[in-house]
Amino acid sequence: MDSDGSNRHQLTFDESPGSFSWLSDGRRIVYGTPLGSSEYRVAVVDDGGVRLFFDREGMLGGLTVSPNGQLVVFNVKGEGRQVGDLWLGGNEIWTANVDGSNERLLVADVEGANGAGIQLSWSPNGEYIAFVRSLEADQPHWKSDIFLVRTDGTGLRQLTKRLGDHTSPTWSPDNKRIAFNYTTGFEDTDMQVWIMNADGTDKRFLGQYGWLTTWR
Repeated sequence: MDSDGSNRHQLTFDESPGSFSWLSDGRRIVYGTPLGSSEYRVAVVDDGGVRLFFDREGMLGGLTVSPNGQLVVFNVKGEGRQVGDLWLGGNEIWTANVDGSNERLLVADVEGANGAGIQLSWSPNGEYIAFVRSLEADQPHWKSDIFLVRTDGTGLRQLTKRLGDHTSPTWSPDNKRIAFNYTTGFEDTDMQVWIMNADGTDKRFLGQYGWLTTWR
């Protein structure tokens, strides 16, 4: 539809389309949809209809296209496991060419963690991916941190480390800073907005009661 809400029309007719991401040309959308309990389809859609990119085993999420439109990053949900009274899902982070070729594992699942990565966010120059991961098996909902990895899988590092939920990593256009949301837990659900350098230094509080979507 147009930016004013007019000219709306349906592009896909799948029963349950999942995550989606614009390609860099601004005219096409890559999206994922489940094909059952153990397979996922990734396709591109525009005004001319749907074109298949690739099918893949496993349940995919967080589908996000690189700024140059050549790569896609996604997480793959594993079988999960029981840790005490908690059932924790296992996520891995993968990249592939948009046609499904050259798949590469970037971040493996971690024993005792609640998933390897969600909220995947490309740096504008396409060199890094920021993501959210929870490493505390006994605190899966309010101890999550922001991590960074190069798109070749090297240089994995943790950017935030204090107690609480660090979510929604959002890059500055110059690749130098990352804004994020922070809350201390269930009893303090007021969402704060913070900013830090891309290496995790110089964290600064910007404001209260805010949700990040994009940086202009």
